[in-house]
Amino acid sequence: MEHLSYAMDVPGVQYFQPQPVTLRRLAPQSQFWLYTPFVLGPRTDLLHTFNQLPVNRRFVVSFEMELPRNLGTPAAWQDRYSRKVLRSDRCRQILPMSDAARNFFMRRIAPQDRAMMSSKTDVFRGAVSAPDPSWQREERRPGDPIRLLFVGGEGLRKGLGAAVSAVETLNAGGVETHLTVISRVTEQTYAVPGVHFPGAELSERLHKAAWITQHASLPNHEVRALMMRHDALMLPSVDESLGWVVIEAGLSGLPVIASDMFAIPELVTHGETGWLLPMELDADRRWRHLARPSARDNWDGLQTGFAAGITRAVEDIAADADLVPRYGTAARAKLEPIYLPEQAARHLEAIYTRALER
Repeated sequence: MEHLSYAMDVPGVQYFQPQPVTLRRLAPQSQFWLYTPFVLGPRTDLLHTFNQLPVNRRFVVSFEMELPRNLGTPAAWQDRYSRKVLRSDRCRQILPMSDAARNFFMRRIAPQDRAMMSSKTDVFRGAVSAPDPSWQREERRPGDPIRLLFVGGEGLRKGLGAAVSAVETLNAGGVETHLTVISRVTEQTYAVPGVHFPGAELSERLHKAAWITQHASLPNHEVRALMMRHDALMLPSVDESLGWVVIEAGLSGLPVIASDMFAIPELVTHGETGWLLPMELDADRRWRHLARPSARDNWDGLQTGFAAGITRAVEDIAADADLVPRYGTAARAKLEPIYLPEQAARHLEAIYTRALER
């Protein structure tokens, strides 16, 4: 019922795929029913779920940000029930996937429950496989253009406009830069609710620029292969719960230029493995204006700041031929001990052991 252990061979553990049954058809707009399934299928010692709080069986639950994931405006009884399940003995371990997610979760726990919930909580970051060993990084030769990669399904929220603006500025200023885009132009985002951003002008810029190659989407293995042929990944995103593409880039030895929010600083060390783009943050380390009435008035300034930060980072790359391999080596050294399946499997084995002993 989760996707964090599929790449891992955990000693002494045999996985089965159970069948979750929900009542979501009765209330398709309700997140509560989606994330509180009744579980059928093989009898197991333990369930490992992602976001879901099953109504039966013992379980551990992984999550990237919200838990319980009753988004929107759940009924009061639904929120009470979800929190009761988390407090119950059936819930053996709570596994945020970052320190930021742990802090987000604990800030929403009632004071009288914090000690007990903290004792159940252990940051487990999941696993990401290493790049194909047959792939070799293609370092940029002197005189070649700087090669930037942008990956993200929702172009508006992920900062596609800022990325394109930065590369336009770089080329106009004499820093020859090529951009590969794996994304679509989108015109709406939950980050700025109720606002339509016309995408025709950005689509035309993407289409006409000779230095841009765009793919609407690509299979993951092709994206990861492309990482070996670029100098930096850009993720100037307004909101992210984690940033798996940042982890994949780091494991590929690819420096990252990303927004300084939520869990991303746990993945990127500014000035050592990449660059972090500043933004106004709230107590949860999310954009201060996210999904608020003030979002529209602050959107353009945020995007302009992102574009300027990307421009400065690429100018750093242009000025130092050794910067990309140096940052890339440091990124691998930072992330491999955390995310490679062998290390993650040992952590998960300890989690399952504790859960069964509780």
